[in-house]
Amino acid sequence: MTAEELLERYAAGERDFRKIKLSHTEVGGLDDLQRVLPEGISLQNVDLSGADLRGANFSGIDLSGANLQKAGCDDARFNRANLSGANFTKANFENTGFSNANLSGANLTNAYIGPRCSFFQADLSGANLTEAEIVQAHFKEANFTGANLSGADATDADFKKSNFTKANLSDVAWENIQIDGAIFQGTILPNFTFEDEE
Repeated sequence: MTAEELLERYAAGERDFRKIKLSHTEVGGLDDLQRVLPEGISLQNVDLSGADLRGANFSGIDLSGANLQKAGCDDARFNRANLSGANFTKANFENTGFSNANLSGANLTNAYIGPRCSFFQADLSGANLTEAEIVQAHFKEANFTGANLSGADATDADFKKSNFTKANLSDVAWENIQIDGAIFQGTILPNFTFEDEE
């Protein structure tokens, strides 16, 4: 499906785009989707579950309440996007950009957040990252206030200066993480273990 078709069908009231392919090979490059869907365009409550979104650029777009469960999002860009309340359960991310994105209340349960993913200054307040697998991802200065990371497994991840105020970190297993300057105030930490690089 092209970006133009997606926008036209959404404007006509359609919301179900499950398992569509909207990758860079389909839309003609990383910037093509952004040209058709410039910052500020709304795709609220769109259903993109199981969709192939590899390489697509959703930067600055309103995807609040969207369903992206099990979506393939490698090399995609969601920088500055409104993803509040979005469902990313079991979604796959690698080299995916979420810098300055609003992910407040988003569901990333069992998501795979892989190498080169960037959540720089992203708002993850109240987000659910239960049992998420985090590998070599960057969350520098991210806001995890009230987030649930219970059972998450993170390796070689960067959480420098992140805010974990009132977050749930029970049963989290982190290895070789960077947490310099991170804020832990009122944070739930039972059974929290991590091995920091010396």
